[in-house]
Amino acid sequence: MTRPTENQIAAQICDYLRLLGWRVHRLEADLRGPKARPKREDAGTPDYIAVRQRADGAGCDVWYVEVKRPGGRLRRSQQIWIEDARRRGWRVVVASSVEDLVAAGMVWMRDRPGGHYGFADSAKRRP
Repeated sequence: MTRPTENQIAAQICDYLRLLGWRVHRLEADLRGPKARPKREDAGTPDYIAVRQRADGAGCDVWYVEVKRPGGRLRRSQQIWIEDARRRGWRVVVASSVEDLVAAGMVWMRDRPGGHYGFADSAKRRP
């Protein structure tokens, strides 16, 4: 069985989040291929930012999402960026699957397309 590529995992994660009402935006520019363009973000910036309005309408939840293949390792610049973001209270998840989003508290198990969207209270979220 072939292991999924990081792009395949990212597509699955982004599709899932979009089904749950998240706006997902790519942060790191793709530096490969004929459509390569220069990076505009700092070294170590996660791959995506996801934003969704809170259930109570009071603001938005914002998460940074770094996608890795199972067993993939963060580069040192990514470790530094994530540590700094968490010290600031920003929410960051390193994900190899949708289950990693659930484990981080970004989405709840009861989140389902077309169903109730659970929003983690700030006391229940991990930075």
